[in-house]
Amino acid sequence: MVNAYTDITSGSSLGLNLVKTGYEKLVAFKLRSEPLFRRVADTRATSLTNPGSTITFNLYNDLTADTTTLSETVTPDSVAIPATSTVSVTINEMGKTVIPTLQVRTYTFSDIDPAVANLVARDMAESIDLRVRAVLDAGTNRIAASGTSGIGTTATGSLTATDLFNSKIGQFITARFRSNSALESMPGNTFGAFIHPDQAFDLRRETGELGWRYPHNNVAPENLWLEQVGMFGGVSYVETPRVKVATDGATGAKVYRGYFFAQQALAEVVAVEPHLVIGPVVDPMMRYRPLSWHGIAGWGGYRTEALYRAESGSSISTL
Repeated sequence: MVNAYTDITSGSSLGLNLVKTGYEKLVAFKLRSEPLFRRVADTRATSLTNPGSTITFNLYNDLTADTTTLSETVTPDSVAIPATSTVSVTINEMGKTVIPTLQVRTYTFSDIDPAVANLVARDMAESIDLRVRAVLDAGTNRIAASGTSGIGTTATGSLTATDLFNSKIGQFITARFRSNSALESMPGNTFGAFIHPDQAFDLRRETGELGWRYPHNNVAPENLWLEQVGMFGGVSYVETPRVKVATDGATGAKVYRGYFFAQQALAEVVAVEPHLVIGPVVDPMMRYRPLSWHGIAGWGGYRTEALYRAESGSSISTL
């Protein structure tokens, strides 16, 4: 007896027409890290003389201290107030537009309008974060990890995976900030630092009584269980994959940038706060719905002495 099966594999089977690949209608977003660099720009223009593409900030310079004893009968000569120092920030127009068509909104198995809005908003946050990070990368104060000595001025192109991020870096920068009279920028009277998780990995595994692990082994083990750096050596550390990592070290080694900041490290000028714009439907058949983000703003260094960049390799950079 020859049986004819109603299956899902035969060329003329009913199953081929009725059994199809199923799809989850809820479409998830990719994993995302939190944009955070804009918070460093805590100095903002508040009283502009006029709009302009470049905004200049002025900073008063102090008089030179005088320790000379005055003569009873001689009036000292007057002195001129020093000229101000200036810092300029250029503002730029920025934005992006997407236009979903009527067909894509109609034919898709999932409602894409909320997702499109989410993606455009995310692009705005991401784009702004990268603009601010470019200013952090352009800072002139730099320290590099240096093998067993801890810190040095090794050029970026000469750093290797054995130049590990260590506690001496944060302690050195804290000393520099305090020498510069920079003000603490984070809770607990600490300075702030954004470092890559690979840098934090090496910091937490540094040995010796001057390293991060020593006091945590003895009096503060909770950070060991959480595998978090937290506050250490006058710095509040934030781990983020958003710091710049590039293969521009020795023989293409990965170089990680950590950013240390005090108050007023960066300035921000905003003419139009970045925001979402729902565009008008102007085509004759009303099929295209534009959605944009737009803003006019700029960021720049404000107090050079309040910003440091720390560069290092990592012991897990090649894994």
